[in-house]
Amino acid sequence: MKSYEQTLTLFRNYTVRDFKIKDAGKVKSSYIQQYIKYLRERGKDTASSSDKVLNNNYPKRREDYQKPDTTIANCSKNMKVFYFLKAEREITVNPIDTIEQIKPKRK
Repeated sequence: MKSYEQTLTLFRNYTVRDFKIKDAGKVKSSYIQQYIKYLRERGKDTASSSDKVLNNNYPKRREDYQKPDTTIANCSKNMKVFYFLKAEREITVNPIDTIEQIKPKRK
């Protein structure tokens, strides 16, 4: 449960900060695609639930900004679970339906 909560909190913070959206029903697929791109380029540790935590992580000093596909795939799966609201008719459009599933490479 903690992983779901963290993923959704970080995504919500991203949508509020970049798109001024607080309502999950107003999220568009393009916002999710941009978030995935953001995670790939910067990594989830560059986002946090509070400035205090963000500053403790020292993200600007890190050289491993990018996140592996497994981490991004887990974030995507967590968001897919959240958007079950469409099935429950709480929202009318599921923005993650059009996002291609991320398949991490096996080691």
